[in-house]
Amino acid sequence: MGHMLILGAKGNLGREIAKAAPAAGWLVTKAGRAECDITDRGAIRRILQDTKPDLVISAAAMTRVDQAERDPDRAFFVNSWGSELLARACRDAQVPLVSFSSDFVFDGRQRRPYCEEDEVAPLSQYGRSKLSGDRAVLAASPNNLVVRVGNLYGSFGRNLPARLPALLREGPRPKLDSERIMAPTWSKAVAEQLLAMLSAKVPGGLYHVACHGETTWADFGQHMAVLLGIEDAFDRVSSSELGLDAPRPSYSVLRNRKLEWLGLDQMPDWRVALETWIQQLDHHATQQTNDHQENDL
Repeated sequence: MGHMLILGAKGNLGREIAKAAPAAGWLVTKAGRAECDITDRGAIRRILQDTKPDLVISAAAMTRVDQAERDPDRAFFVNSWGSELLARACRDAQVPLVSFSSDFVFDGRQRRPYCEEDEVAPLSQYGRSKLSGDRAVLAASPNNLVVRVGNLYGSFGRNLPARLPALLREGPRPKLDSERIMAPTWSKAVAEQLLAMLSAKVPGGLYHVACHGETTWADFGQHMAVLLGIEDAFDRVSSSELGLDAPRPSYSVLRNRKLEWLGLDQMPDWRVALETWIQQLDHHATQQTNDHQENDL
């Protein structure tokens, strides 16, 4: 397929894309913030000149929503200005860019899944900073892709679901939101969907990529607890009881309508994705145990 440069390659989504891309025929160069800070114009130009990619994937962002609320200048510097710098540099190098957006660009007043054409009205500084960056990426080139995702989880990074199995088994007892409705989305499924989109050479623009169905974090945690064989392991609380700094949309389910139109939507139901992920975690834990036993022999 060509040479792919992944920025933000040490995060949850970046690592999943880097793992999956070689099997789809891509040569991959990975770069974390130390190798390329997207707010550094010179660093961006140097890495583009040194690697000469056919495609740039940016999973680099300030993603801590409550920190962004406390420090909006930093959030806009990274998510908006950084995205604009990167988009301009890619345009000058004539390299298409794929960037990732968030369901937090919506205000949650709608009670049907949000499509790509629905009105945006972010409630938080994080959502505003992401929306500003999205617009810069789309304005820079008609070939660029903005992939809007939400409620990502996986085996890497600081995401809540990655910590949940240990919390449910060992504590401290987590408090999970029983009110906010969303679609938890497995990062590996997003990576595989993106690679299918690239293989199909989808037109540039904005796309939603999310697992199907909807739930709350409390019901997600309950489903996980059942899969793990654990009972009464967490507390259901209201959104306000969590005392978070940044407002969240009360409803932020995404519909992959453009993928549906193109016949490319391969995203699983959130339950199927969670079950598959849990099975992989169990397999990985078993493999680690077997490897440890073999090393001890």
